[in-house]
Amino acid sequence: MYIKSKMFFNSMILGASLVGISLQAIAEANQEPVDTVLVVVNGNPITQSTYDRILAGRPAGPNRDRKTVIDELIKRELVLQDAIKHGLDKKPEIITELATLRENLLVGADLKAVAETLSSSDAELQKFYTAHLKEMITTEYKARHILLATSDEATAIIGELDKGADFSKLAKEKSKDNAAEGGDLGWFNSGQMVKPFSEAVATLQKGKYTDKPVQSEFGWHVILLEDVRETPPPSFDKVKDRIKMAMQRTKLQEYIQNLRNEAKIEIKDKD
Repeated sequence: MYIKSKMFFNSMILGASLVGISLQAIAEANQEPVDTVLVVVNGNPITQSTYDRILAGRPAGPNRDRKTVIDELIKRELVLQDAIKHGLDKKPEIITELATLRENLLVGADLKAVAETLSSSDAELQKFYTAHLKEMITTEYKARHILLATSDEATAIIGELDKGADFSKLAKEKSKDNAAEGGDLGWFNSGQMVKPFSEAVATLQKGKYTDKPVQSEFGWHVILLEDVRETPPPSFDKVKDRIKMAMQRTKLQEYIQNLRNEAKIEIKDKD
């Protein structure tokens, strides 16, 4: 009987010990990790997490040296304490600016959190790619130009071309741009040129030049179109990430619009 009682007593102690160990482990797991204090400035600690946060925003280089960063954190803390000592944290304009910074941080954090939930499947991305395939085909032009300071000069050049003058030779003699190359611009698409120039090129036939001077912010152009080609669209894999970002932006805009649709908004400004 004594042996059974002793065994029961021992098992109770063991069980209580195990429960105690389990509770301790749970408590330790729920505790936040201890933030190491690196420096104390007038009683205020500068911790490892602050150091890590500052370091994360710095590019590689000597300014990432640990001693340098800690020294800068000490200076920052001293100035911060001085600002509070002078009551700057109580000034209305500072309070307003801090509130604005807080709002901006929260808006940015919310947009980031929402964006991370707005993923698109490969099937959605492929559908978008197929639907916009034609838009990805780019027309490229190969052209030369002669850039002049005035419309009269450009008109005179066109007159010489009409009489059979060589375009490349005139460009070398008269052009303010690409003269050494005979005005050669190589291959380009319309988005790479200023609007008046690209519009003029798009109306030309191969081997023809503009019969009127074309004005842009750079001066007056006489343009010769040498060739035209269609560039094939990029592969799906090459633009997949860009499509993903574009679709994410679209979904985020839709999300914000839904918030607006569901909100009660009263605009008081009559202007």
